[in-house]
Amino acid sequence: MIWIKYSCFSVALAFFYFMSLINIGFAAGIPPAPPSSLKISSEPVPPPEPVPPPGNEGLLTGMTPKNYTIPSGWTLIRTQDFENGCPSGEHCGLWSGDITTTKNHSPNGTHSIEGTYSGDQAFPGWRLEENQLGSYSELYISWWEWLDTNERFNDEFWMLHLVTAAGSDPWEEIVLPWFEGYDTNGKMVYNGTKSNLTLVTQGDIDSRYFLKTDNPADGRWTQWEIQIKPKIGVNLGSIFIYKNGSIYASHKTVTLSKSANFSNAQLTIGGQYSMGCWASTAECSTLQNAFQIGTMSNYCSDGPGIGQNIGICFPPEKGYSPGNCGTFRNPRCYPKQPSTSEFKRYYDDIIILKR
Repeated sequence: MIWIKYSCFSVALAFFYFMSLINIGFAAGIPPAPPSSLKISSEPVPPPEPVPPPGNEGLLTGMTPKNYTIPSGWTLIRTQDFENGCPSGEHCGLWSGDITTTKNHSPNGTHSIEGTYSGDQAFPGWRLEENQLGSYSELYISWWEWLDTNERFNDEFWMLHLVTAAGSDPWEEIVLPWFEGYDTNGKMVYNGTKSNLTLVTQGDIDSRYFLKTDNPADGRWTQWEIQIKPKIGVNLGSIFIYKNGSIYASHKTVTLSKSANFSNAQLTIGGQYSMGCWASTAECSTLQNAFQIGTMSNYCSDGPGIGQNIGICFPPEKGYSPGNCGTFRNPRCYPKQPSTSEFKRYYDDIIILKR
């Protein structure tokens, strides 16, 4: 009887221990292992994407030329808050822009670049001329920008432009434009409220990489930070874009240069706006004649991307002046391209690093 009692007690104790393990497992959210005969056919979860350098926040987030620190491994190239004019090697305003006191970002400053976009080929911005960057493998460009909320998209609206120094062989440019205009339904239209942020290379290699569809016109000061590596070789380049400290768009493996050297390149923040007017005919002679007598609108198509871009028929090297698509208030393709108002864009507190 003693043995029987001891045996029952042992069995009960073992059973209690086994059930405790099961209860602990379920309480912890851990399901029991499947039977050995069960086959799991789902694919394994892929590893997470590598965190893009320099991480989830920009290297210069919240910083200005009056308050910044240089990250380890980087070298300062230039700061500019427009409080002391425009030094040699820079262009402050370019076309249809200038240093003013209308709106400024820094609480300790009073100046910024004020740019007016009123039509085709407007080009306000800030430029660092060639032979200022020196040699580098990566650039880090930070600036603050105010873009009016009534801004509208048509053909190209530049965010950044990097081009090899004059006389470079081969020649190459990297452009970061907002490309084409779209309505809220994704239809390509004149005066779109959204656009495609696109990475474009032209020259030694021609390529285009889509990055993001958005409308960046916030009507407030926004900090943009761009880390770009124009390394020579197929898929050896990269770009990371930060908006107000958070990653906004990126491409980790892009071909930005086949053999071109971007040392001492020219750098432009902001810049060109092209309206882009489109014709239902591809006959340039017809369009050129219509342009001379003021009847070109008769040949405009129903929207951008339909037919031929009229700009192809009016190259500057043939003596035509820029701005052939008119102004926002008087577009060349009116009424198919509705009139709209001009808008302002301001630039301030620029910091440029390299490594």
